[in-house]
Amino acid sequence: MTNIPKRQGIAMEAEVASAKQRLERAELAIQRSKEMVAQNIERSGRIRRLVEAAIQDR
Repeated sequence: MTNIPKRQGIAMEAEVASAKQRLERAELAIQRSKEMVAQNIERSGRIRRLVEAAIQDR
């Protein structure tokens, strides 16, 4: 085992906890981004179909 002074160990634990929180926030942001991209793809498809239908109705 290593001989890490207690203060350094506590600081390291706090740093690890902070890194885990940042990672969780990043994962949530990625998930939200994926959902937004999926919604945008769906919307653009609907808009494209509406435009094509409008062009055909001329």
